Amino acid sequence: MFRDEVTARYADELTDINRAEFEDFVSVETERLSAELMALQADLETRLRAEAQSMLGRPLEYLETLSVLSRAWQQALEEVRSQLWESCAPAPHADEDDWESNAAVAIEVSAETEALVERVWPHASPAWQVSAELIVEARIADGLPIPAAPDHPLVTTLIALVDQDLAHDVDVLLRARRTD
Repeated sequence: MFRDEVTARYADELTDINRAEFEDFVSVETERLSAELMALQADLETRLRAEAQSMLGRPLEYLETLSVLSRAWQQALEEVRSQLWESCAPAPHADEDDWESNAAVAIEVSAETEALVERVWPHASPAWQVSAELIVEARIADGLPIPAAPDHPLVTTLIALVDQDLAHDVDVLLRARRTD
């Protein structure tokens, strides 16, 4: 999975070794990163599942479990990739959990968007619908397509985005509680 990324990462740095040694290095590093990804993903799945169940006060339903598994995979992949590219010069970015730096990004949700979300996801929780409204409104502002009905092909993608957004919010709240 990481072979191309490892090759790209070290191609300019390891010019003093021959091609066979470089390929051996790439293979070993790829295997190491893959093993690290699997271990980290398993740890995150366990932690995120426990946190979600604790927050909900009940066992997770099927779609909630899928959301947790997806979130764990994405976080693990992001962390392993960041380790791979760690020694490269990072691009500066704002702390995503710092609400003051993100306060200017407030989104005003229209009544039409609220009605659309209620029509497309009528059985979702109010908190889930609010998150969906924000995402749909942002897509409208960016000129991106939005679903018009529950059977629209984009619905599945937006469900994953909303679930990821909510999981991130839960993670931020839990970290905030631990620092209080």
